[in-house]
Amino acid sequence: MRTRIRLFGQIPSFLWGIRRERLWLKKFESTRKVSLVISDNRYGFYSSTAPSVLITHQLNIRSGFGKAIDRLMNYLNLRLMKHFFECWVPDFLQAPGLSGDLGHPRRIPDIPVRYIGCLSRFTPCEQQKNEHILIVLSGPEPQRSIFEQLLLDQLSGITEKLFFVRGVDISSPLPDVPSHVTLMNFASSAQLNDLVCRARFVVARCGYTTVMDLFKTKQKGILIPTPGQPEQEYLARHLHASRLAYTVDQKKFNLYESINAASDFDYRIFEGNMNEYKNVIDAFAERIL
Repeated sequence: MRTRIRLFGQIPSFLWGIRRERLWLKKFESTRKVSLVISDNRYGFYSSTAPSVLITHQLNIRSGFGKAIDRLMNYLNLRLMKHFFECWVPDFLQAPGLSGDLGHPRRIPDIPVRYIGCLSRFTPCEQQKNEHILIVLSGPEPQRSIFEQLLLDQLSGITEKLFFVRGVDISSPLPDVPSHVTLMNFASSAQLNDLVCRARFVVARCGYTTVMDLFKTKQKGILIPTPGQPEQEYLARHLHASRLAYTVDQKKFNLYESINAASDFDYRIFEGNMNEYKNVIDAFAERIL
């Protein structure tokens, strides 16, 4: 009961956030001419006068509170999508893709849905070098710190070289680690791209951006969903069952055991056109010009 009360307590905040986005855009439009709005999962960023596109892979909401709540959330989701001209899904048309049921629901929104392929800031790896294990932390507190401490306590049990990117402010003090571990508070996109390509495995959260980055680089992931985030928990189950990543719950996570299990895991390389978004944008431009 408490979890449902907490969920319903969040809905007014979510709707108020949408209203703030609408007010900001209206004020912006009052002083500038807007020809197109592209919204990255922001349901309030749509224009009444210019074509507006919503980018999201969550066409099917997983609330974590059961099917009845899922139906309510998806009803609201579909209603909000009607304000947009199109919806662009960062995944591939052929189900289940990378996002599974999240991006390939039984009920499609009333607006046109275009699958634009995966979006990633990374460049493909020329060659996987298997030089180290890469750990990348991200996500909200306190779970980021909880997972970090869990990992720090287990580093001494690993003998191979480790790179550990904490995902915190660059000025934060570094904790003491064994000599075979290189600890970094922050890595630029170029640095992280290089570290990923040189890794044997990438240990990270199961966020969808991370999933797309691993697909782009064709790297093997050991993914741990953030507790209490149903989207990541679903993605973890889907990716593991599809053999696209080795995944494990945080409460069961052991770094040494996970690396051994991932070494025996039958990873499947997923193929897809990373430039599909260009075709979608070209076709969209022809329709609105």
